[in-house]
Amino acid sequence: MIREKKSWLTGILVFALLCTLLLVVPQEHAMAASKKVPAFDKTKQIVFVGDEDSYVDSIKFVNVSSKAKVTNIKFSNPSVLEYAGMHNVNQGIDCRPLKAGKCKISCKVKQGGKTYTLSKNITVKKADPFSYVKLNGKNVYKGGTAKICSYFSDKFKVKVSYKLKKGWKLKKMFSNDHYRDSKTLRYTMTKDKKMKNGDSVKIQKEYTSVKIDAENSKGEVYRYLIILTRKSGKAGMKAAPGAQSDPEIDITELGQVYDY
Repeated sequence: MIREKKSWLTGILVFALLCTLLLVVPQEHAMAASKKVPAFDKTKQIVFVGDEDSYVDSIKFVNVSSKAKVTNIKFSNPSVLEYAGMHNVNQGIDCRPLKAGKCKISCKVKQGGKTYTLSKNITVKKADPFSYVKLNGKNVYKGGTAKICSYFSDKFKVKVSYKLKKGWKLKKMFSNDHYRDSKTLRYTMTKDKKMKNGDSVKIQKEYTSVKIDAENSKGEVYRYLIILTRKSGKAGMKAAPGAQSDPEIDITELGQVYDY
């Protein structure tokens, strides 16, 4: 009887041990699988040709710490996509799309005592999604040759209207107010404010930006960026509408959408 009881207890212990192993082993595999390494956000990306003097796109990283070091940045076709610098690893690599074509970006990321080699294929396209973009009734759109418009206004409010061409639809339209942070001395922007076609936006703080994201049938997103500044602003400057604005614009915070 005692022997049977011991056998029964042994069976229970063995069963419990097996259950524990079944629980522990998958967790260990899950932890190993969930360990993330530095990478580009996507292996492929599409950007559109913009203003070669002022418009900059950002190639983002994922799974990187602020202490990670990026070196050996290379562009395989700089006549198509030009390297425009890198402020820090969180903002990514800045680049300027010059003409339609393809370019491969590669670099090395050193993090946690290891070095990772990354690469990403970029396709640069031309697009002309708008019939017009009007600010207070004045058309500022240049037929797809520029994705950014800097506009000085003598009014506090600016009416923004647009018309999309066939094959394009609105994905999102919103505005942000921008100002220089007194502690970091860097430009900061407020949360997105949703807008509709024909809405008027008030120029606040140092300048206000409006983004119009147009999407084609392939799901590619073209962002038109508008910078609104008061003529009688902080610097007391006067300039014709459409001129490049004087405030330092952190384009890496404002630039091209790439989440498609």
